[in-house]
Amino acid sequence: MRTRSHRTAAALVAAALVASSGTALAGCRPTPTSPAGDASDGSRTADGIDIGAAERRADMGAMLAVTEAESSVSGHLPPGAVGPLSITLRSRDGTLRAIASAGIDGRGGAWSTVLLDGQGGDVAPAGGDRLHLTDRGRAYDWTIPDVALHFGRGTDTVSGTTAAGALLDVAVTGARQGIADGGLPPAQAAYARTTSLPSGDAATAPPPTSARAIAGADGSFVIHLGAGVALRGDDEVKTTVTVGGVRLHAPRRVPFLRVSLHPGDVTAFVRPNALVTVTLRGADGERRAAGSGVADYAGRATVWAHDAAFRRTPARPGDIVEVTDGETDLRLRVPAFHAVHDLEHGTLAGIGVAGGALDVTLWNPWYPGEIDEPRSTVGADGRWSVTPGVALHPASHYYVTNHFPDGDRIFYCYQIPMLHVAPGQPVVGVQALYFADAHIELVRAGRTIAAGRTTNPWVEIASVVLRDGAGAPVSAQSGDTVRATLDGVPAEVEVGRLTATVEPEGEVVTGTAAPGAALELMRTSPLDAKTTAGADGGYRFAPAESAWLDGALPRPGIELNVVERLAGGHFRRARLIGPTIEVDVGTRTVRGQAAGGSSVVVRRGTDRATAAADASDRYTATLPAATGVLTGGDVVTLTLGSWSTSLRVLPLAASFDPATGRITGRTAGDLVVLAVWAGEADMPERWTVPVDAVDGPWSVDVTKAGVGVAPIDPAQVRRVEATIPIEGHAVRWMWIR
Repeated sequence: MRTRSHRTAAALVAAALVASSGTALAGCRPTPTSPAGDASDGSRTADGIDIGAAERRADMGAMLAVTEAESSVSGHLPPGAVGPLSITLRSRDGTLRAIASAGIDGRGGAWSTVLLDGQGGDVAPAGGDRLHLTDRGRAYDWTIPDVALHFGRGTDTVSGTTAAGALLDVAVTGARQGIADGGLPPAQAAYARTTSLPSGDAATAPPPTSARAIAGADGSFVIHLGAGVALRGDDEVKTTVTVGGVRLHAPRRVPFLRVSLHPGDVTAFVRPNALVTVTLRGADGERRAAGSGVADYAGRATVWAHDAAFRRTPARPGDIVEVTDGETDLRLRVPAFHAVHDLEHGTLAGIGVAGGALDVTLWNPWYPGEIDEPRSTVGADGRWSVTPGVALHPASHYYVTNHFPDGDRIFYCYQIPMLHVAPGQPVVGVQALYFADAHIELVRAGRTIAAGRTTNPWVEIASVVLRDGAGAPVSAQSGDTVRATLDGVPAEVEVGRLTATVEPEGEVVTGTAAPGAALELMRTSPLDAKTTAGADGGYRFAPAESAWLDGALPRPGIELNVVERLAGGHFRRARLIGPTIEVDVGTRTVRGQAAGGSSVVVRRGTDRATAAADASDRYTATLPAATGVLTGGDVVTLTLGSWSTSLRVLPLAASFDPATGRITGRTAGDLVVLAVWAGEADMPERWTVPVDAVDGPWSVDVTKAGVGVAPIDPAQVRRVEATIPIEGHAVRWMWIR
C-alpha cells in the first residue's frame, strides 16, 4: 500500500489541478468520439485535455476530485467558502464509511484530505458512494460515479459503462515491458525500469495517444484511440470520468496474466480492489484447482490455486488458466516453458514460445552491484539461451519472462541454492527463494555418517538437521565434508573451522577461523561488516563495524551469522541466536528459540521449569502442573547462562467458529498475526490484523479472500494460531481440531 504521506501529497497536487481547471457537465449532449485536439475552443485542462466552453463556464462551481482505489480526495469550492470543512462518506445504502475534516485555501478554494474509518484505516470511495461536505455556511453533495472499463487487446478500443452523459477522457501512455512488476527489491526494480529495450522487441509500447467521448443515455461508451494503436496487456491507460461536479481518475493497466511455472502462482493485473477468481483446468477442460484473492490499489492480484485438499497447485504445460474480476475475463493455455542455469559457463537456457520476446533479470543479494537484465527472443525451434553480463553464483536469483503478443506472460522464478555449513553444529542451511529439493550427507573419513533432506517450502534459508541412522543429530566437524544434491545438481563443501562468540559487553563479535579467512556479518544477506582472521585464526569485529547491533547480543528473535565465502560460492557460517519467549496463553507451556544444545530456565514468579534446545534450535518448557495457566499480566523470564530476558504477557483471548469460519478475539496489542492451516496444505494462509486501540477487538472471516490471502472452507481448517509479536518475543493462542 502507499503510505498516507504519499497519498496526501498526491491529494494536494490534485487539489491544485482541480482549483485551476474544475469542470461540470450541466447541459452536455452525447457526441461522437473525437481526439482531444478537436475541442471546440482549444482550451486545456491541467491534465493536458482540451475542454469545451460549457465546461469552462462551470469552473466557478464546487468540484470533487477522486482517484480510483485511493483514500485521498480533493477539490475546490466557490469563492467565499470558509473552513474548516466537515466531510462524511456514505455507501449507496446510507451506511457511514468514513469521516474527515479539511482546511481551505481562502484565495483559491482548494482543499484536500484523506478519508478514514472509525479505526483510522484508509477508505477509498467506491461507485455509488455519496460524499457530503459542509463549510460554515453551505453544504455540498456528490455521488461517486460507477465506471466499468473494457480494453480491447489488439485493438484501439476502450469501452464500458458509467453515469449517463459523463465526459470521458482516455489517454494511453504505454508501459515499459519487463518484469519489474515481478516483486524485485527497489534497487533492482529501478534498474529494470531504466534498461532500454532492444529495437524490434515485440514488447515495445505504443506512443502516447488520447481521445474523448460522452456516455450515452444508458451510460455506455466506446472510444477509439486511433489508427496505429493496438492495446496490449500492461499498457498504461488513464481514464477520467467527469460528471455531476465529480472528476474520477481511473488509472489502469490493460489487464493481463502472468502465470508462474515456478513457484506456481498466478498474477493478474485487473480492476483495482476487485475480487479476483482463478480457475486452473487440465488440458481436457476438467477443473484441477481454484483460488481467489483481492487486487491491490494498483490492480495487482497474486493468487495460488488450491486443489480439493487445499494444496497449492501450480499450472502445468497444457493446462488452461482462467481469471475473472467480474469486469474482465482472461484465459491462457499454458505452453511449455523452462529455465536452467550453468554455473561453470555462466549461461541461462531453456525452452519457450517460438518468436516470443524474452526478459531475464539476474541479481544476487551477496553481490549487490552485479545486476543485469538481458533481452532476447525465443528461437524458431522453441529454445533460448543468454549469457548475462554478470556472473552466476549460488544464491543468484534469475527471473525469466516469455512475453506473448497480447501482453500475457509465462514466468519462471528461481534462486540457485546455496549451502550454509555450520562447523560444530548438526544443521546445514539451504538458501533458496521458495523450495529446493535438497538431499544432504555428512561424510567423515570417506563414509556417510549422517544425512538430512528438505521437506517443506520456505522463504530464504531452511535448516536441515543431519541425523544418523538412529535419528540422532550429528554435528559437523573440521575435516568432514558436506555433500549435497540441490534440485539434482551436486555440490560439496568442506566443513573446516569457524566459531563465533559475543564479548560480555555485547559490543564485539570474536571467534576463530582458518588463518587469513575473509569474514562477514550477515542475517540472511550481508551487513557491510567485514574482517580477516589473523595468522593464528583469531578475528574480531570492532564495535564500529557491528554498531547495527543496537545493544547486546543475543537480542531476542535475531540470528546473526559470521560467514566465510568459499571457492565454490557456498558458505561456512557460525551462528549467534537471540533466545526468545513464546507464551501459549491458557496453557503452562513456554516455547522459543535458543541455540541447539543450550539449557534454558523459564520462571514465572516462583514457578520454574527447565528445557534443552534441540538440534532445530527450539525448546519447550512446561511449568509445574500444580501452577496456574499462563495469562495476561504474567511476567515470564528466560535465563541462559548469565543472560536473561523477560516478557510481560499481554491479554489475548480468541475463538474460532468452525460453522461460520469467523475468528474473533480481543487483545491489548497493536496487531495480531493470524495463521490458518487448512486441508493438507503445508503452508498456512496468513493475515496481519490491526487491533482497535480503544478496546482491543479484532476479527477475520476465513471464507473471504483478501490481498494475498485465499478463502478457506471452514470445514477444512485444522489449526489456527493468533500471535502478538512483542520485541522478538510472542504471545500465542491456538486452536487445533
